[in-house]
Amino acid sequence: AGIVPTGHPAPHQQTVDGSGHIALAVNPAHGTGRTPAGLRARGAFAQRLKRLTEPSPDALVPDPAVLPQLAAVLADLARDATEVLGPLDDFSVDVRRNHAVTTGAAGSPRQAAALLSALVDALRTTSPGHRALPAAERALTHWNREAHHGTAEPAPTTR
Repeated sequence: AGIVPTGHPAPHQQTVDGSGHIALAVNPAHGTGRTPAGLRARGAFAQRLKRLTEPSPDALVPDPAVLPQLAAVLADLARDATEVLGPLDDFSVDVRRNHAVTTGAAGSPRQAAALLSALVDALRTTSPGHRALPAAERALTHWNREAHHGTAEPAPTTR
């Protein structure tokens, strides 16, 4: 029996075949990142990261340095959600919008406007009554203004 340092969870162990050798158990979540449940879990993680960038009881001092990390997490999630669930799935659309808004807040307003333009065009073309279209259009207007004029205006909030 090994000693587990204080403050760390005890590792799950299992024996390997008949040898009696002990190995760490496989994480049951391994390989589930591109399943609907895995995508939702990754979305929940992104929401926790987002909370670190805003004043809240959990983060009394917001850390805008987390924004580039959050943008990268959302970029990967948007790509995977679009591939797995489809580009117009509600979850995919929400993640794509949040990725664009976070990209702008992280200092890339032109890239945010380009991402939102693609999203708005897709929604207008294939699903003009989509519930997310008005919010995506408002965000596009904001980030186009930021990209072209650099006005200091609060960014639209992400969900």
